[in-house]
Amino acid sequence: MEQLTEVQKAKAILKQNGYFVDNLWSVQDVTDLYECTEEQAQDVLYTALNNEATMEQIFYAIGDACDCENIELKEEVSCDNCGSVNIIKSFSGDISCINCGWDENRE
Repeated sequence: MEQLTEVQKAKAILKQNGYFVDNLWSVQDVTDLYECTEEQAQDVLYTALNNEATMEQIFYAIGDACDCENIELKEEVSCDNCGSVNIIKSFSGDISCINCGWDENRE
């Protein structure tokens, strides 16, 4: 039997605890393209992956994938402005409407 690497062991532990580990980013993804240190690459990845637009796109894609798989929302949330159920819940929990652009935090 093949010996598992440290990374494979870590991924297995995370996966057993409910984390998705099939798409991980490495500093090498940045350093292969940009002249920077590994520390700078870590900062770049942190900024890029914790960006509000990135989080919104991921939640949108999760919703789209659930729609394709006919997986229902536990609780249907609708837009307070137009009633549409085409909403995005951001990483921070804010809700905005794809249909009319309403954002729960905007007046």
